[in-house]
Amino acid sequence: MTEQEKSNNENHERCKYIANQLHSIMNNELYLCPECGNYIERDDDRYNDDDETYTCKECGKTVDERDLETVSLSDYFEDALDLEYRISADRKYKSVQIMVACGGPNIYVDTGSGLVELYWWSDRASAGLMSDTCAAIDELYEEYYDC
Repeated sequence: MTEQEKSNNENHERCKYIANQLHSIMNNELYLCPECGNYIERDDDRYNDDDETYTCKECGKTVDERDLETVSLSDYFEDALDLEYRISADRKYKSVQIMVACGGPNIYVDTGSGLVELYWWSDRASAGLMSDTCAAIDELYEEYYDC
């Protein structure tokens, strides 16, 4: 595999990871670790059925399932770096592009295209979002837009 192919694959995986996190939010399967503040995804490999605990892959702490807080879309996008609203000629909300990472690479969640998109110099990558995820993000940001 060439360096370019490796880079393309890594970039696609980054996009896919974010798309999967958003899908997990829609299924109420993304949690916030009370120990380190990182996300814990519902992962059967890290869940212990016997004592109903999760092990955070970031800090390694074992957390009781009852102590986990479900992450919402508004929580996830709370630290958005930039927003671009798309509106119609009559000023009605159409879609939103949300910058979730920048400075190497830049990554956007775009409900207009239905993609998580990555840009880094001449490199480009993307991963698709589920339509219900886009609709939920649009519902949230349309509400923000209308305020």
